[in-house]
Amino acid sequence: MTRIDDYKITCLRCGQVFSTASYESVNVSMAPRLKDDFLSGKLNTTACPKCNKQYTIGGTTLYHDVQNKIMIYVLLAEQYSNDKNEAIREFTAVLRECLSSSALASNIRDDFEQYHFDIVFSIDELKESLSNIETGIYNEKIATITNDVLLTEEKELPPPEKFIDIRGEKVSLKYFPKLAELLDVDPSLKNEILDTMQKNNADAINTMLVMEKVAKMLDDQIKK
Repeated sequence: MTRIDDYKITCLRCGQVFSTASYESVNVSMAPRLKDDFLSGKLNTTACPKCNKQYTIGGTTLYHDVQNKIMIYVLLAEQYSNDKNEAIREFTAVLRECLSSSALASNIRDDFEQYHFDIVFSIDELKESLSNIETGIYNEKIATITNDVLLTEEKELPPPEKFIDIRGEKVSLKYFPKLAELLDVDPSLKNEILDTMQKNNADAINTMLVMEKVAKMLDDQIKK
């Protein structure tokens, strides 16, 4: 099914607050027009109604082609590209959990055995993955992810995920390892994050991405 959520944006140029549609899951078999929008980069884009500043809603969107048995997670948010291997492991586990759910009828789970799964980080990677799958060229990454998604044996549970609360929003520290390390030592770093957000009129994710890069750069300089 296609899942659409309401996404609120505060314009960084003029301060206008507005809502837009955010596609979190797209079934291109049921809504073929969305496939063209997805592959052309038009999906999850919008403009401020006041000043016309353009925005792309970074995040996760599930591409689902029931007819051709293809399911691909498209991860456009920058924090996922900070550690692609960790993101692949995380979303492989999400897909595996969904498919192994007892709520799914056994015949539906059997149907997924014929699927090909992938996890990509850009629209260009999505196009390449679709081309590989549709032409029967299954590279090692697609084969590995597909096998891991369909894996049913129990594995050791991962350590609990760490979060930081920023103005009521829980932000995972999984993709901010240096900030997570610093926050363990000095929890007051949270105040610096809030101050930086306010000074730059930026949201928590973008602020933390910048601070993560700065912290890594300083750490590299110290180690040299």
